[in-house]
Amino acid sequence: MKISARNAFKCTVTGLKRGAVNTEVEMALENGTPLCAIITDESAESLGLAPGKPCLAILKASWIMLAEPSVRSISARNKICGTVSAVKEGAVNTEVILQTANGDVISVIVTRESALAMKIEGGSEVCAVFKAGSVILATDKE
Repeated sequence: MKISARNAFKCTVTGLKRGAVNTEVEMALENGTPLCAIITDESAESLGLAPGKPCLAILKASWIMLAEPSVRSISARNKICGTVSAVKEGAVNTEVILQTANGDVISVIVTRESALAMKIEGGSEVCAVFKAGSVILATDKE
């Protein structure tokens, strides 16, 4: 399978909390980093999600925000920190590649102005922050 989203992480479901309409899916990346997604109950059922099931967590680079590591509290459920390994500036947007201590690589697109205001450059410590509702899940057909 090929997809246009730059971020696709292999995960294992660690827990499910079903609601009236949506299900909160707790996962762990291959290296143990926790991740959370909110999907419809119907989607959770059709994907056959259950603890121990492998899945793919997919995120477009433009759905991710960057924050300084000192941000202690934020409403987004997912916060993964690391070091900037590459920056590609454009006229409007800047692509930032983040390398985590666990070896994950996260691609992020932010406005050029935001990247300049945050003084993002190679070696900067930043966190990728994204809402649970921005995570798309995929599983193999069974």
